[in-house]
Amino acid sequence: MNDEEFDSKEYRDEFVAANIRNGIAFQIRAMRQKANLSQSELAQRAGKTQNVISRLEDPDYGRFTLNTLLDLAKAFDVALVVRFASFSELRASVAYLTPSALEIPSYAEEAAASRRKLARLKEQFSNILLVHHARDSGHRSILGEAETKSLLKATAFLSGTSYGSALNEARTGDLSLPRARHESTGPRHMANTV
Repeated sequence: MNDEEFDSKEYRDEFVAANIRNGIAFQIRAMRQKANLSQSELAQRAGKTQNVISRLEDPDYGRFTLNTLLDLAKAFDVALVVRFASFSELRASVAYLTPSALEIPSYAEEAAASRRKLARLKEQFSNILLVHHARDSGHRSILGEAETKSLLKATAFLSGTSYGSALNEARTGDLSLPRARHESTGPRHMANTV
């Protein structure tokens, strides 16, 4: 795919059509396999027949309706984005396409990943509270104010609260963070002080 090829209107039109036909067909198959579903099981979830799913997974078929794609989005519990784009955006989107990029996580998978990320941030923030406790006890902090604020802002974003609310919740322990005074001894406390 070079610039000279894209100078041809016919080439651009075929490139867009092939990208849609192949991309959607391959993505349906990849997502179905990731979910460990047979074509019949996906068909049942989407209110279709197995034969329809088979055709949709065939890159030569290429006759997708928005309603069918919406039914599949519901069956996979994912969002569907349909919009016009520039050729440079299309080229960029396919330049680094990998098979795993076709396997979009369901809402439940995405929510679980967000909860895990939030739990890691809460753990990091509890360590920051220990650092501040150590600083209040006359020890030097290994984290500066900027790092502390950045981590608190990220925690607030992932927990769906404002910075001020997250700060207040962290101070009162409402984010399920251990309070520094409860963990003032032990290896974790020692690792966070200098």
